[in-house]
Amino acid sequence: MAIKNFIYQFSDKIFRIVYIFLMTYIAAKVLGNIGFGEFSLLATTITIALGVGTFGFEHTLVKKITENVESEQQYEWLFAGISVRLAVAIFLLICGHFVINNKTFYIIFCIVCILNVLNTYEYYLISHMRGEVIFWGRICSYAITIIFLFFVYFSDHSRWVYFVFVLEPIIYGSWCYLNMHRGRRQAYSLARAIFDVKKIRELFTTSFPFMLSSFAIIIYMRMDVYFIDYFLGKGAVGQYSLAVRFAEAANFLPIVIANSVYPWLVRNQNKINYRKFFDGLFLASMVVLIPASIGGTLVIKYFFGAEYQQSIPLFIILMLQVIPVFIGIGRAKVLVLENLQRYIPFFVFSGVALNALLNLALIPLMGTKGAAIATVISQFSTTLLIPLFIPRVRDISLLMLKSIITCGFSLLHSVYQRCKNNDS
Repeated sequence: MAIKNFIYQFSDKIFRIVYIFLMTYIAAKVLGNIGFGEFSLLATTITIALGVGTFGFEHTLVKKITENVESEQQYEWLFAGISVRLAVAIFLLICGHFVINNKTFYIIFCIVCILNVLNTYEYYLISHMRGEVIFWGRICSYAITIIFLFFVYFSDHSRWVYFVFVLEPIIYGSWCYLNMHRGRRQAYSLARAIFDVKKIRELFTTSFPFMLSSFAIIIYMRMDVYFIDYFLGKGAVGQYSLAVRFAEAANFLPIVIANSVYPWLVRNQNKINYRKFFDGLFLASMVVLIPASIGGTLVIKYFFGAEYQQSIPLFIILMLQVIPVFIGIGRAKVLVLENLQRYIPFFVFSGVALNALLNLALIPLMGTKGAAIATVISQFSTTLLIPLFIPRVRDISLLMLKSIITCGFSLLHSVYQRCKNNDS
C-alpha cells in the first residue's frame, strides 16, 4: 500500500510539472512580457498565502486523524481543522486588502484563499492511504484547467488566463469533498466538531511552527520577484519568473531520492554512509544540472520567442542552485537522524535575511542577473558555509563540502570496488 501511494505521489509530481509548463507557456504567450510579470506577481502572492493557509496540516492533522480509529473522532479533528483554516483564510483576506492594489486581482486572491480551505479534506484522504483518489483528483483538475488554457490561447480573451488560479482549486477541492463523504453513513454533529475549542487550540499550537517554517521557505524562494518589481518593473518580473519556473522544475527529485534512501539510512547511521548519501545527491544534481541547462535553454529559445531571450542567462545562473538544493534536502534528513532538527529554522531564516540583503545590493547594480546571483549565493551560504560556524552541525557540513569538492568520488569508488569484488 505504501509503495502504491508513493507511485501515485511521484506520478502526480510529474503531471504537475507538465501542467505548470503548459500554464507558463500559454500565460507568457497570451499576456506578453509585462502581462506575464503581473501574472507571476499574483501567482507569487497566492503561493505565499496558500503556504500560510495550509498551516502545516500535512504533518499535524494527518497525524491526528490517523491516530484516532473511531470515525466520529476523525470527523471532529477534520472539521476542527477546517475551522482553523477558515480563520486563517479570513486573516489572509484582510492582509491581502492592504497588499494587492488591483481590484480584480484581489477578488481572485480572496476566492482562491477561501477555496483552498476545501483542500483540508485531502488530509483525511491521505490519512486513509487514498493515494489513488488524490492522484485522479489532481489529474482531473489539471486536465480541465489545461483545456481551459487552450481555449484562452486560441481565443481573444487573454485576460481569462487569470481564472486558472480559481479553476484548479475548486475542481480539486470539490473532488476531495465528494470522495471523503462518499459512502459515509454515520451522522455527526458538525457544529460540535467545528467549535471544539480544545481541538482547535491543539491544532493551532502544534501546527504554528510548521506554518512559520513553510512561510519562511516560501518567502526565501519568492522574495526576489517583489524586489525586481520594485526596482525594475513588471517586464523584468516576467523575464525572471520564466527562468525560475524552469530552474525549479527538478527540485522535487532530491525529495524523492532522500525519502527512498531514508529508511536505509535510519538503519545504518554513521558518517561513512552519510558521506555516501551526500555523494549520491551531488552526483544526482550533476545528472540534472547539465542536460537540464541545455534542454531548458533550447526550450526558452525556440518556444518562447525573442521576447523572452533575456530569461536564458538568468535560467543558467539559477540552475547552479540545484547543487545546494539537492545537498540541503539530504542535510535535513541527516539532522533529523542526529536530533539536530532544531537548527533547520535558523538556516531558513538566515537564508531569508541574506537573500534580502543581497537582492537590495545586487539588483540596482546588475538588474535581474543580480537577483539570480543573490539566490545562488544565499543557497550555497546557508547550506554549506553558515553551518560551519555552528559546532554541533560542523561535522555534517564538512561531509557535504567534501562530497562537492571530490565530486562524489567516495560513492563512485565504493560502487567500483563492489563491482570488482563481485566479478572476482
